[in-house]
Amino acid sequence: MRQRRRLLLLPALALLGVFYAFSLAEGTRLDLDVALVFPTGVLGAGILLATGVARDRDWGALAVGALVLGVGLWADQGWVWATGLALAATGEAWLLARIASRGRDEPAGLRSFPEAILVMGGVLAANVWRLAALGLFVAFFGEPLDARQLFVVAGAGIAGALAGLPPFLRLATRPRAASVPEAVAYWIGLPTAVLLVFLPGGRPELMFGVITLLAWLAFRSAMWETVVHNAVVATVAISATAYGYGPIHALVTDSGFSPERALTVGFGFVTACALCALPLSVMMADQYAEQQAFSAQRSMLNDVLESAGSTVIIATDPQGRITLFNTGAKTILGYDEDEVVGKSPAVFLDPQELANWALALRTEADFGQVCRALIWSGKSEPMDWTYLRKDGERRLLSMTISPIQTEHGTITGYLCAARDVTERVQAEQALQTALAHEQEAVERLKAVDGVKDQFVATVSHELRTPMASIIGYTEMLQDALADHPNARALLDFLDRIDRNGNRMLVLIQDLLTLSRVESHDLELVPEVVDLRDLVTGAYDDLRTRLGDRRLDVSLRVPPSPVTTECDPRMIEQVITNLMSNAVKFTPDGGRIMISLRSNGTTSRFVVSDNGLGISETDQERLFSRFFRTFEAETRQIQGSGLGLTIVQAIVAVHGGSITVDSAVGRGSTFAVELPCRLDDAAREPAWEQGAPLVS
Repeated sequence: MRQRRRLLLLPALALLGVFYAFSLAEGTRLDLDVALVFPTGVLGAGILLATGVARDRDWGALAVGALVLGVGLWADQGWVWATGLALAATGEAWLLARIASRGRDEPAGLRSFPEAILVMGGVLAANVWRLAALGLFVAFFGEPLDARQLFVVAGAGIAGALAGLPPFLRLATRPRAASVPEAVAYWIGLPTAVLLVFLPGGRPELMFGVITLLAWLAFRSAMWETVVHNAVVATVAISATAYGYGPIHALVTDSGFSPERALTVGFGFVTACALCALPLSVMMADQYAEQQAFSAQRSMLNDVLESAGSTVIIATDPQGRITLFNTGAKTILGYDEDEVVGKSPAVFLDPQELANWALALRTEADFGQVCRALIWSGKSEPMDWTYLRKDGERRLLSMTISPIQTEHGTITGYLCAARDVTERVQAEQALQTALAHEQEAVERLKAVDGVKDQFVATVSHELRTPMASIIGYTEMLQDALADHPNARALLDFLDRIDRNGNRMLVLIQDLLTLSRVESHDLELVPEVVDLRDLVTGAYDDLRTRLGDRRLDVSLRVPPSPVTTECDPRMIEQVITNLMSNAVKFTPDGGRIMISLRSNGTTSRFVVSDNGLGISETDQERLFSRFFRTFEAETRQIQGSGLGLTIVQAIVAVHGGSITVDSAVGRGSTFAVELPCRLDDAAREPAWEQGAPLVS
């Protein structure tokens, strides 16, 4: 596209040169040349805007000046006038093209008032340059122009720009308001009227009728038609005057006007025509664009309102009479639009509801008055209103009332937007009732749980003493029956009693520990110990209890002490429990690795095996009380399901953490991390810190 426009630039400039040469060759009956009547700089600027691109306009303006200079010398204007006019045309073309297009490639626009003001600014700037360049150059190298001639030059510049520049600009695309026959009548009537005024024997009294007709055409025609009509009037008027025809030239012969004054009147007539027609056409284009935008916005607003099927949107006038009733309102309230428009929303409002609002706001029980009082009170949040459907059903709507205001702040009505919250409120009320029942059930369960915990603690405490007595007497019987003839069989019975008694004692001890955990009675008795001693002692005890199990059990501890502040009795229970679990869940031929290490801040104890492993589902409940894994249940591995719960509680009360990494068939790794030094927070029970004891 740019290349095509560049190719058109040279032929257009050549045509400009031909037009300029023809104008000079014809001559005029007035003292000033036609070059001043139709400023070549304006036409050059139009050509640059229409066919050139931004970076071509500099040399294009120079080309316009060169054409003016060459044709002027060829027409024997003299080098002073030719050079002055060339300088004036160069600057005029460059300034008009640069300012009107704002330095962009696209042609300048004349589609709105801001663009029209920009073009007028370019016209004034170019005309100032034209006067300065021509006047100063001619004054310096020849005879200076007098005031009357300067007026002619200024008038020619403004009139020529207003008539000659608009055809080259981008115009608004407003369609004509006139019908085709009416438009044809305008195209015929305007040239006829202009010819009747400016041809020999014309009618000068029709001059101002031409201006009126142009204004009417600007109102009824498309903008491009207005521009063409204006250019036709200007061309006929100035050409006829320059060649001695029309009422303006008659001022010279009949009224004694000087040629300069006559030309000034002619340029004033052309300027008046342009300033009457062009701004009106731009105004109509602006109005058309605003109407289109308003129509689009209105259409979009109607679409939005109609698509809001679940939202009630009602607009009223300042007196509270309904002006808008959307689809959502029709659906939810059951009324048609023609049943409620022009009436007050009191038609479908509970009368007591409106009375209550009026009483609270200290106003009349009128919807418009209530809306006004709500706006004045500053209450903009949604509020619940009771509505009555057409069938009498009561619905609760959460409604927001907003004022509809002009740009000056005048309230022209009220907009009510509401959502039906009947089901939601009913659901909330039902939920509150259910929560109240649930809370009551929870309180009862807490009471039952408390009784259960007290029962477990009491029974466990009461069972521990007789169980200890049973185990003690069993040991005495074992010693006394050493020499009995049936000692082997009897000792086997006593071993079973002793084994099961110890199992019951361990279970009772675990229940007592769990009871202290749940009653927040698990307290520390901290000491500074070497964890190596606790781990090694538990490891040696484990080795003695392995019996005929074929397990590869290894222990790695650092050579230097692992000093930690802890309750040694509790930590020993953690170590023993994890080692025992590894032995229980690792089949013969398996491997158990126990390690201990420290970095000076924390100590890390790890028990790893390649035994049965734990599934991901079971890991989620692994530390829950009385929970036993699927493998423990199916293989009937003994255990109460309390060990890991107690382990986690002991680790938590020490400010540490326990993690597990396991998979079925791959074994398990339990890692316990403890701080080497208990801080004040860790000395408090874990439940005092808000940390969960059981996951």
